[in-house]
Amino acid sequence: YVNFVTLGSIMYQFITNDVMGAKGSGYNETAIIGFKVFDNIGQRFPKNQRVDFTLSNSPGGIAIIPPYAYTDDSGMVYATIKAGTVATTFTVTASSSLPGISVQSVSPAIAIIGAKPSARYVNFSCEKKIVAAMGGTPIEVPCKVSLGDRYTNKVEKATTVHFRTEAGLMTSQALTYDRATAQALYPN
Repeated sequence: YVNFVTLGSIMYQFITNDVMGAKGSGYNETAIIGFKVFDNIGQRFPKNQRVDFTLSNSPGGIAIIPPYAYTDDSGMVYATIKAGTVATTFTVTASSSLPGISVQSVSPAIAIIGAKPSARYVNFSCEKKIVAAMGGTPIEVPCKVSLGDRYTNKVEKATTVHFRTEAGLMTSQALTYDRATAQALYPN
């Protein structure tokens, strides 16, 4: 009997940055992703097998370069992901085929978060709009600030915001919450 070795599977291996910043943010705007191709008995597949890469969605110009690659001596293929301008999540699918055989693997979710805050998209609001002055007793009024980047995405990295007032007293700075902390504190 003859043991015929053929294309078996592809497996996601790694990504250098699973959280990327939007284009122009200066924060992890590119990432390298790697997949490994195996034969039908679980060994690395021979060199030069073509693997195609596709994105689950690509709003705002997310790019994967090159759109296909060939396996190296160890069965690995690599591509570079370049962030676009929209905060989103997406996956990368690697697929390969031979006559009569087609295999694919999907990466875990990759996130693109907002770029640097823009003064144009700062929103500052307080619970009370009118507070009696000269009352003698200090009144504490909770206020909230949200930040957007130049593409109008929410800024999702924790960011320090500095405050100045013309009258009254205010905390001089505050740290915004990252997405996970904000969802834990304010689930709705």
